[in-house]
Amino acid sequence: MGYQEINRSTPNDGNGDDARTWAGKTNENMKELHSRAFVLNDVLVSRRSHDPNNLHFDKFLVDDRLEGWENIGSKTRWVEGIVLSTTEPVDSSDPFVWPTDIDNEAKFMIIDDINR
Repeated sequence: MGYQEINRSTPNDGNGDDARTWAGKTNENMKELHSRAFVLNDVLVSRRSHDPNNLHFDKFLVDDRLEGWENIGSKTRWVEGIVLSTTEPVDSSDPFVWPTDIDNEAKFMIIDDINR
């Protein structure tokens, strides 16, 4: 939906948003914010687009940009990339899994890979 500015107007002039409209815009702005960037399986996920009626924070989607440590405990490999496919092969229901699938070129395009 995009950012919605709350009309505060000037005090007591009656031109600003009422409390219900203000609360609705606040909720929509928070949905927008949380649907764009969140943490899943110890990796930062950011999304360029989303469906506000179908917000998935529990699984990776195609075009998600991911960045994080392959092994959060040892922090030996930092990887950034984009999810290309959530199913491989196409006729299966095999979800994209971090970090198992980061080296699978059919599922993930690595943008940056830093070994420490």
